[in-house]
Amino acid sequence: MRVKLGCFTLPFRKIAFAEALSAIRAAGFEHVGVWPEDSSGMLLDFEPGSKKPKELAKRVRDSGLRVSVLFGRVCPLDEKTEREFCVRLDQAVELGASEVLSIAPWPYAQGIDVRRPEAEWSEEVSRFWKHLAPAARHAEKVRMTISYKPHTGLTATARECAEFVRRAGSAAVRISYDPGNVSFYEGVRPETDLPLVARNVASICVKDHRGARGNNDFPNPGKGSVDWRSIFTTLKQAGFSGPATVEKLAGTTPEEMAASAVETAAFLKGLLGGI
Repeated sequence: MRVKLGCFTLPFRKIAFAEALSAIRAAGFEHVGVWPEDSSGMLLDFEPGSKKPKELAKRVRDSGLRVSVLFGRVCPLDEKTEREFCVRLDQAVELGASEVLSIAPWPYAQGIDVRRPEAEWSEEVSRFWKHLAPAARHAEKVRMTISYKPHTGLTATARECAEFVRRAGSAAVRISYDPGNVSFYEGVRPETDLPLVARNVASICVKDHRGARGNNDFPNPGKGSVDWRSIFTTLKQAGFSGPATVEKLAGTTPEEMAASAVETAAFLKGLLGGI
């Protein structure tokens, strides 16, 4: 199975961006998902026309990697965040990415059990849809995909994700499926969940999970409860060939995470080679 196999810089955000790129390339990945922050702070601002995206793109190219996904880190909820989101879309184009990954509004007031007041939640959801629409039109204009991952609320599971794409009503808005999130946040088996939205999946966040809902245990892919062969087989049957980007790695030090990256790359390459 051919995918754009990569790793996010997110697990390495507490070290320099260059060191993160080096660790990801040394592990055997060819693509990178950019988390726009490292130990020095934010790597990308929201200034239209900034030189930072091109500078960042050069650093990635020089490392021997290619950008597949930019983690947007912006939820368009008002005029300001809508503008910022559109800037992120333009920056993704400059980085050479195929999509901007985002998350929808958060429905909880405390943890993942105490929900926000319904009136407050509904008002935020309304604002989200209002400001996503022009952002989606901008994405269409610059030929960029906006992907939303399962992250509770509007994109809790595949069923909600499918409805999310339908309501968005734009070819630019798709899903970045995250099996670990579906397991952690919802207690749902991703292998049986994924088929409901597989044809709307633009990318996959490679994140494993172990234990019941809410159990904060995210081992390296292949060491948790996610059946990755089933996940990728379903995606292949749906015609998927997009980014598959590792989001979490086991370890607390850069050295431990670098070793986890090596282990994870080897596992995924072996698995994908047989599908």
